[in-house]
Amino acid sequence: MRTMRVNSVFEAIERAEALKGAGAYDLFRGQPRDWRPLRASLARKSADERERAIERIARFAAWADTVPEMAHGANDKDELLGIAQHYGIPTNYMDFTTEPRIAGFFAADALPDDLREDESSCIICVNSRDLSEFWKSIQIARPEWPEPRVIRVNVPELWRLQAQRGCFVFIPYGEFEQIYDFDRIYFPPHRGEAPVPRDDVYPQQKSNLEIGIDRFFMLERMAWNSRLLEACEVVSMEALPEGIEKECFGPEGLPRHRSWADDRLACWAEPAAESWVEYSKAPMWNVELPAVEHPLEQVNALADTLLQRLQQEPEIRRGPVVWRCEGASGAEERLRLFWDGLDGGRMASTTSHTGWHSRPCSRRSLGGRMKVRTTATSLTHLRSAAWAARALRSRSGCQTAATRVVTQGGTNWRKRCATTSPGGSARVGGRRYAPSAT
Repeated sequence: MRTMRVNSVFEAIERAEALKGAGAYDLFRGQPRDWRPLRASLARKSADERERAIERIARFAAWADTVPEMAHGANDKDELLGIAQHYGIPTNYMDFTTEPRIAGFFAADALPDDLREDESSCIICVNSRDLSEFWKSIQIARPEWPEPRVIRVNVPELWRLQAQRGCFVFIPYGEFEQIYDFDRIYFPPHRGEAPVPRDDVYPQQKSNLEIGIDRFFMLERMAWNSRLLEACEVVSMEALPEGIEKECFGPEGLPRHRSWADDRLACWAEPAAESWVEYSKAPMWNVELPAVEHPLEQVNALADTLLQRLQQEPEIRRGPVVWRCEGASGAEERLRLFWDGLDGGRMASTTSHTGWHSRPCSRRSLGGRMKVRTTATSLTHLRSAAWAARALRSRSGCQTAATRVVTQGGTNWRKRCATTSPGGSARVGGRRYAPSAT
């Protein structure tokens, strides 16, 4: 093992970049502490934890098989497991990067609380060609040993992985460095300014695919936590005839929503790629809030401004945007959430007892329409609109149906959201029913 020692993380990055330029190394991994032995995340787990990780991988693979943007990864085991590792599922794959400055960031970021000043952080350096050649000699005597290999993932909409220039090394051995030593550049723990802007490593904005991945892991956590409720008392409820109150939809039943028209579904068939750029280099939009008194007029005028800008620069819908908004505290963050919540011409809707208000405002498709509460009282409702866009980004419109829920305490009337599907059926509370024909 070759070791080098420098005086700071900045010197370590400079040394690694010089060695990369000379062809000595092409893979790097930053660590705030020199953990030994160096093991993949799955090798650090107990038997029960490994079994649970394998179950999680199976669920993730099943989900990936349903996502068009993940079509290649779903058919490539190494790529799929690399993505799973990147998002925190334990695997036999280890995170690396092709950029020394990214490795330097991770070596200086989130230092352990118990890290002593006399300890050293490090950047691990690997020559992938040397590793491959070395293993060929190993396989002469041990052909049955699985080969460590470098996995490079090419999924355009994984912005965070692209930002980190991430790749993976398959290492199915708990004591791998007893076979092959990694070289290291050591330096004192860094507690100052990060060597790379954090937004360039962890993009604030997310692609549609990354939002979907976040949703998958959110649902997985909910499913896991629901196991804790199995010991709770079960409350029986009276089932409604056919699942819904048919009279809520009138004599014709629940109508087919216009958003299910074939021409509106065209943009769903082939989702467009959303390209990542470093957040510090993303295009900037300066937004001036309209000088109007009524908050709803302000929201409408802002929507018109954004729509006009989208029509002038349609290509900007394919990536992140840096927002600048003078004179409104917190508006930039809300606009960022709002921007992340719009994509693909999906129908995002919220309902209000005072009626509907529709505005054409979609990041990918100007044909999409977003419905905004008419009871908005301030610009802060942009945040509500953003979360509504995320939560209700289905292809259907929403109508409000009153459904009766009978509990032990008596009858309780609640508002439930009913949405229509291509076949004209209705979904209430997660269950699908045919519309009334009476």
